[in-house]
Amino acid sequence: MPAEAKAFSRWLAEKRRNRRSQLLERTARGKLRLDLVLRRVDAVHWIDSLGYDLLPAAHHFGRARSLGIRTPAGGGV
Repeated sequence: MPAEAKAFSRWLAEKRRNRRSQLLERTARGKLRLDLVLRRVDAVHWIDSLGYDLLPAAHHFGRARSLGIRTPAGGGV
């Protein structure tokens, strides 16, 4: 995976951890409802995992294209 993709992945994970901590802290102080916070934490985790899966896929499609291999989308990735 290229250095930019790794840096982005680390940045995204850090944002996720910080946001989760903020949400849980606000919930503990009674400022947010637990059910809503759990949904938000789950959504952020899902987005993070999506990025974790898409970055390597994009890298491999780019490598395939540079080798002249047609991707399923016809090379338009």
